[in-house]
Amino acid sequence: QTNKQTNKQRHVSEEGLHREALEAYGNHDWNKACLRFLELCYLSPKNMHYPHNIAMVLQYGFQNYNGAEKYFKQAMRLSINFLPSLVRHYCSLLSVMKRYDSCQQMYTYLFRQIDQHNHAQTNGENNSDEDDNDNDNDNDNGNKSKQSHEYNGPPKYIEKVHDDHLNYAEALMECEMELEESELHFKKALEIKPKNFKTLVKYGKLLSRIGKFDEAQQMFETAMELNAQDLELQYEYANVLWNRQEYEKALLQLQRALPKRQHNGVMSAIESQSQTQVQGWREWQEKLALLCGIILEEKQEYDEAEYWVTKAIEMGQPNVKSFADRTYHDDNENKILSVQYLTELMLIKIKKKEFEHALQMYQLAKSMLCTYCHGRSNSHWTLHCNCNPNDDDEDRAYSSDWYLTCVYALFCSETNRVEKATSLFRRLVSSEDNKSSPCYLIHFYFAMHLHYICKKFLQAKHHYLIAIKIESNWAITYLHFAMCLFQLQEYETAKCFALRAEQLNSTLPIIVTTAKPFVDICGLMLAQ
Repeated sequence: QTNKQTNKQRHVSEEGLHREALEAYGNHDWNKACLRFLELCYLSPKNMHYPHNIAMVLQYGFQNYNGAEKYFKQAMRLSINFLPSLVRHYCSLLSVMKRYDSCQQMYTYLFRQIDQHNHAQTNGENNSDEDDNDNDNDNDNGNKSKQSHEYNGPPKYIEKVHDDHLNYAEALMECEMELEESELHFKKALEIKPKNFKTLVKYGKLLSRIGKFDEAQQMFETAMELNAQDLELQYEYANVLWNRQEYEKALLQLQRALPKRQHNGVMSAIESQSQTQVQGWREWQEKLALLCGIILEEKQEYDEAEYWVTKAIEMGQPNVKSFADRTYHDDNENKILSVQYLTELMLIKIKKKEFEHALQMYQLAKSMLCTYCHGRSNSHWTLHCNCNPNDDDEDRAYSSDWYLTCVYALFCSETNRVEKATSLFRRLVSSEDNKSSPCYLIHFYFAMHLHYICKKFLQAKHHYLIAIKIESNWAITYLHFAMCLFQLQEYETAKCFALRAEQLNSTLPIIVTTAKPFVDICGLMLAQ
C-alpha cells in the first residue's frame, strides 16, 4: 500500500514501473528488480508476465528455487495457453532442482507446442505463441545456420528451439536416464545449428559416456575448429583419445593444455582475471593433470605419473568447489583433500613397489573419509564409516569409497595378504552397487589377483570375461586374459586375444615386449 501511494506521488505508471524493473534486471540489481515486479503484481494481479518475471529474479538472482517455483506456478495459473518462454524457464528451474520427472513432463508439453507452431507455419499461418517479454540472458556462442531443418519461423525463434533441445538433452544426460532420448535431442539441436560449440561438446560427452568413442571424437574435433583453447573441450577430447587407446595423441593434447613445469607465466596471467575465471581454470587444470597421471601410469611411466597426480592434488587444495561428489570437507566447508587423487597416488606407489608409502596414502585417505563422516553426519558417505584406518580388521578395511577399497585389495594382493585381498574383492563383487552397475576395475583387478597370486585360472577367466563385457576397449585386459587362457591350455584362443591386444594398443610397453613372443609360443604349442 505504501509503495502504491509512493508511486502515485512519483506519478509512475505501470509502464514506467515495468521499464524500471527491466532495467534493474538487466543491471543485475536483483533487489530493485524484485521490488518493482512485486509492485507490478499488486497493480496488475491478472498479468501472468509479472509472476513469471519474479520467478526468474528469484531463480537467477537469489537462487531461491522454491520461491521461484511458487511464482512460476502462479504465472501458469494465470496463463490460458502456456507461453513457450514461461515453460522453458520453468523447465530450466526443474532441471536445476533435479526434478527430472516433472522436467520431462514440461519439456514434452513444450515440444508439443513447438510442433503445433511448426505445423501452423508450414501451412502458411503465422500464429506464433512466442512472447517478446523474455528476460533470460542466454549465452549462445553458436553461429546462425542457414542449413535446412524441420523448423520454421524467425531466427530468434529457431535459436530458442535449438536451446530447448540442447537443454533437455543435457537434463536427461545429467540424470543418466533415457540416454537414447538425450541423443535424439542433441541430434535435433545439431540439425538446427550444426556449428554450435556448446552442442558439439555436450553431445560429444554423451557419446563418450555411452561408449561411442569414434563419433565422440568427430564431435570434439569439429568443436576444436571453433575453439581449441577451451579447457573442458581439451579434457573431453583427451579422455576420448585415451578410451580409444591412442595414448600418444591423448598425452600430446594434455601437454598442450597443461602448464609446463616451472612455468609461472600462465598462472600469473590467469590470476589477473576474475575469481570465477580463475576457479574454472583451476578445476579443469586439476582434471587434466589427473588424467595425464592416469595415462602415464598405464604406460608404466610411474615417476611422471606421480608428478602429475601430485600436481592435481596441489591444484585442488585452494579450490573448494571442484568435484563436489568426490571431495571431502571439514565442518567449515573447507576442502581437505580428494580421496580419489590419494587413491590414484596409492596405485602408482603399489606399481613402484613402494608399499610403505602406498599404505600411508591408504591411511590418509581413510582418515579423510572418517573426517568427512564425522563433520557431516547426514551425508550418504556415513553408510560404511569405519573410523580406524590403522585397524587390520577386514570390516574396517572396507570403506564407503569402492575405488579406495579396490586399490587396497590390490595392495593386499601384492603384499601376500592373500586371504584378506580375496575377501575384499568378493565383497566388492557382491555389493549391491556392483550388481546393479558392474564395475570394470573391480572385476579386472580381482581377475589379476586370482590369476597371478591364487593361480585359480578358471575363476580368473570368468572375471576377465566380465571385465571385457563391461569395457571392451582396453588392450591390457586382452593381454592378461590371453595369458590366463594359456595356463588353461586354450592356445588358439589365447593367441587370438593376444593379437587383439596388439591391435588395440601396440604402444604399451608390456604389449611391445610381451605380445609377439607370446603369440609365437602359442604357435609352438599348437604345432606340438
